[in-house]
Amino acid sequence: MKKFFALMLAGALILLTGCGEEETSVTPAPVVESALNIQLGGEPDSLDPAFTQTTAEQSYLLHILEGLVSLSESMEPMPGAAESWQKGFNDEGLPVYTFQLNPQAKWNDGQAVTPQDFIYAWKRVLSADTASPLAYELYPILNAQAVAEGTMEPDQLGVSASEDGALMVTLGWDCPDFLTRLASPVFAPLREDVVSANPEGWSNDVQKYPCNGPYVIKEWLHDQSLTLTANEQYHNPQATATQTLNFVLSDDEQAVAEAYKSGNILFAKTLPLLELEEAGDTQLCRQPLLGTYSLAFKDGREGYGDPLVRQALSMVLDREELAAQLRDGSTAAEALIPGGTTGEEGDFRKEGGSLLETFGEDSAQAALELLKEAGWEDPSKLPTLVYLTNDSALHTRVAEYVCGVWQQKLGLKTEIRALGWDDYQQALTEGDFDVTRSAFLSGRTDPGTFLLGWITDGAQNVTGYSSQEFDQLVAGGYGAEVLSMPEEDTEGEESDESSSAPEESSTPDTQQQSGEESEAASQEEEEKQQPSKIQLLHQAEELLVQKDRAVVPLFWYGQQYLAAEQLINWYDYPNGWNLFIGAYAEEG
Repeated sequence: MKKFFALMLAGALILLTGCGEEETSVTPAPVVESALNIQLGGEPDSLDPAFTQTTAEQSYLLHILEGLVSLSESMEPMPGAAESWQKGFNDEGLPVYTFQLNPQAKWNDGQAVTPQDFIYAWKRVLSADTASPLAYELYPILNAQAVAEGTMEPDQLGVSASEDGALMVTLGWDCPDFLTRLASPVFAPLREDVVSANPEGWSNDVQKYPCNGPYVIKEWLHDQSLTLTANEQYHNPQATATQTLNFVLSDDEQAVAEAYKSGNILFAKTLPLLELEEAGDTQLCRQPLLGTYSLAFKDGREGYGDPLVRQALSMVLDREELAAQLRDGSTAAEALIPGGTTGEEGDFRKEGGSLLETFGEDSAQAALELLKEAGWEDPSKLPTLVYLTNDSALHTRVAEYVCGVWQQKLGLKTEIRALGWDDYQQALTEGDFDVTRSAFLSGRTDPGTFLLGWITDGAQNVTGYSSQEFDQLVAGGYGAEVLSMPEEDTEGEESDESSSAPEESSTPDTQQQSGEESEAASQEEEEKQQPSKIQLLHQAEELLVQKDRAVVPLFWYGQQYLAAEQLINWYDYPNGWNLFIGAYAEEG
């Protein structure tokens, strides 16, 4: 075991370029002495659970806010603020979960965590005044979507507190991943008295930020560090192995690398590629994620609105080559929904197989043939393809690779519009583009989460794609009951049957019994023929990716980072979360 590096403030690194030449400095990573220094990313946009969207932001919150459940290392639901729960069904057949809160669950000021704290927080997420981009996460709760859309009152949300202090949650359908979903910070409780006293700034007020998790916020130096200390009111004081955690808020790759090499940071995600390539196997960590990076084609655009054209553009892209160039742990996508998601009996992706064609060296010729079939004998006659993206390094690299292949192999004219975030969001709204990037990282193993955003007017659907068939398949696979497939017209058969006489006579009792048996057998046969929810999701994915070609998957996300050998007992999850609640640095 390597010797433990004492944690100390890093000194400024001065790089001399030569005698008399200008000096170049690297800003040191802001570490804290006697703390476990961890780097997951830069300054969070928010610590309000209604708005935290990045995995780094959500990881911060998981240390200071505790939902009803937490997750085991294998992403199985475990007791959190709720010590137990039961599932039943109401008179309408809807699922009802009853959560018994841990009587020792408290806020950091000593007040008890109550069902009302959850009810208030969830209604706030769904409120139009809040305008949370994560409101859709709560939609499995009865009437949640209607409340978010303003067609129902907040009091009609399917949540209530029982007389014995339990939290009762009624769902609109039997959502198989609901318990896992509850681990997300967007489901965390909040204190109404604290939030209402400072609606705009409560989440920035470190002194008053209400924490019910294993840690509380000690200090937040913006763009430098977020320092946490163990919560003395937490119901399980043995959960925290280290008194102080310090999340280094830095996007300076070189500064983070220097701090890691000196032992000041024991876990680092933002690093130069060379640093990762030279790291030893004992420190380099690779984790496949439940996320997919895709291209999304704008509906109705001249030329590029044709699925044949989209198919041609897809088949010339070498996804293996792209993933190799990225060198960030990502792998070539075979479909929209990645491996690791739940299938009928095993892995959804293994059951569904690849949905993307591979033609190897003949891909360009096959693509040109498809373009001819679509009416474009000369691809250069197609309108200039407008590729819209925001200007971060990853997205511009992908755009340059994709457009470069289309230009080289098909002679396509392309224009990359790489904009700042606000301008990018505005451009998406205006819709003057042919293709844009789409990145989705799921917090759950439910395959339906990758499809739900593409329904008509869905959360991810910035392209105007709309298919009633797709919407029905997703509703059947992800929503309430399995949808019955359209039945064949049997009117003529029924007419012939009604005019025919029975070959043998029978008594009325026998006729009734025979009819009941026939009806039962018919119902059983119909149930066997109906596709399962997972099968409906396979059909929906095939429609979106293979038939309509509205979404063209490129790669499945992965991540690479460095963790020092002496760092013990930390968790990483396939949704990108990192937990250090029980982590510590081993000496010796």
